[in-house]
Amino acid sequence: MDMRFAPLALAASISFGPVASAAIIVHTAPFITTPIASNDFESIGTFSYPEDTPYTQGGITVEYHTAPGVAPVGISTGNGPYFGNGSYDWALIDNSGYTGITLADASSFNQIQFLTATGGAAGLEYELLLGGSIVDTGFLPLSGLTGLTRGFSGASFDEVRLQTCYGQTVFSTTCTNDRLRLDDILIGRTPTGGVPEPATWALLFMGFSLAGVGLRRRGGAPALR
Repeated sequence: MDMRFAPLALAASISFGPVASAAIIVHTAPFITTPIASNDFESIGTFSYPEDTPYTQGGITVEYHTAPGVAPVGISTGNGPYFGNGSYDWALIDNSGYTGITLADASSFNQIQFLTATGGAAGLEYELLLGGSIVDTGFLPLSGLTGLTRGFSGASFDEVRLQTCYGQTVFSTTCTNDRLRLDDILIGRTPTGGVPEPATWALLFMGFSLAGVGLRRRGGAPALR
């Protein structure tokens, strides 16, 4: 190998490996304009739905995961008046556990928006996960039974876990007194470009700088043949 090109080879071989993680953005107003999936519960066709049973509509699967050792009490789905739109929604009345939301094909996404309220809790506890690992977790205040838009974007995730547990502000899979109201779920996916870590940029700069020095010391670049 012509050693004049060694620095170039070094620069070309540098991988854009791990990328900087995007920060989660919390939304308090509608923001998804071109959803890839939607679920407004209007096809559920019953005013009571069992826990631990996936419900899929419009490419989105919603399931209530009952806390271990607790007897399921069912989900009330005929509370459309809470939000004033349609005949069905997803309403919990002192259930124990959390609501999980995924795409039906289990793929990842980076936008979710929904209408939510609570029957007496202070607000919404949430977890965003990717491949079983927590991407973000937190608490968002709500205003009783007043339907509010909430959502997340930024990083990629493949599961969203929600609950509004009376007397707590930290997400827990063993929550009791869950009083979540949920409707009009939209999921979106926007292209994400990897941004190299600062260390990667430094290596690239060093490689191209060495290439320039090497060529100058040898009287310029070799002639093309």
